[in-house]
Amino acid sequence: MWARVKPGPHSADEPMVKDRAAIWISVLAGFLILGGLFYLTRDRSLTGHNDFLSLYTGATLAGSPGLYSLEANQKVHLAATGTALEFVFFRPPYYAVLLKPLAWLPYRAAYLLFQLIALGSIAWFLRAFGRETPELIVFASLSVPLYCAFLNGQDTGIATAIAGAAVVALRRGKDTLAGLIFSLATIKFHLFILVPLALIMHRRWHVLKGGAIGGLILAGISFLSAGFDWPQRYIAALGNPALHQAAANSATLRSAAEALAGGSPVMLVGLSLLVVVIAGWIAWSTPDTEIALAGALVASLLIAFHATAHDMTVLLLPLALVLSRCQDTRVRGMAALLASPILGICVFLGAPFSVAAPGVGMLFLLVLARSLQVQTAMTRAEGLAS
Repeated sequence: MWARVKPGPHSADEPMVKDRAAIWISVLAGFLILGGLFYLTRDRSLTGHNDFLSLYTGATLAGSPGLYSLEANQKVHLAATGTALEFVFFRPPYYAVLLKPLAWLPYRAAYLLFQLIALGSIAWFLRAFGRETPELIVFASLSVPLYCAFLNGQDTGIATAIAGAAVVALRRGKDTLAGLIFSLATIKFHLFILVPLALIMHRRWHVLKGGAIGGLILAGISFLSAGFDWPQRYIAALGNPALHQAAANSATLRSAAEALAGGSPVMLVGLSLLVVVIAGWIAWSTPDTEIALAGALVASLLIAFHATAHDMTVLLLPLALVLSRCQDTRVRGMAALLASPILGICVFLGAPFSVAAPGVGMLFLLVLARSLQVQTAMTRAEGLAS
């Protein structure tokens, strides 16, 4: 039940006609979706008056005391686009340093380069995982979150590719390298926060060691570039209400807590703890690290406080892992539903439709946990019988 799914009888060089037809139809449908979303956001998407402005500002202010200063950030906003946002660069300082080359270019040129990098990252991800799971290309072609990320100048696709590269390193037995790569995913750390839990449960100490080394290096860059008080200023920046979209447009448990109990903090904390427990149980129950990571990635998105439609792009990775490793049709079906365009549209529409995203995410974890429980019971019964 839990093993790498073998490719079909057709060769990789000559895929079956029906597979090619499905891929091309989905790509065409994807372009239609992209065209519709582009029309709705054309002014922002063409000019770069979107979330990329924050990344460009961070690149410009990297190494300066104004990295988390609203006044300094707004000066860059005005110089770049003529419009000032109400929040500052909200990523770790080391990321601003990595983005620094963008600041050497005019804003439009930097925006174009960034979008090319984002496209290249997703193209690599699909090439790396699409060979064994051609369905992934279909889902990516229809991914509303992926298109939202691209049109909004977001780096969620880059973060997804980074985590995918870490999985590729794991498959090649390069555990320390995998940990180093995973540490780079902290550019959007809230979407991967439970990954260490899965690795601890599987005693992947070398991966954790690589992650710790990478984390120390990135922390060192942050302190050197932003000073020893940057954590305090960073936390203050994250607390800005203007940064966090309303719960009605959240892909996380925030939308469920808002719909069920008016945003009750008690319910939100309770649901989050339940998700962490389920993710931990999944990681403990499966011998497959990739399945444990799939559960941890979905759970991380659920408990994230700030995650909207474009952040759901990361769900392409657990989909790839489940389709390549799991033969249980119920688990595969739930993973497919999670990555389908339906949930992305629901979050995009807001309340009450957005509740569907955390609801399906919870169902996926429960179905996966139940499948593992059944498999464990069967294994024990076979052991007793022998």
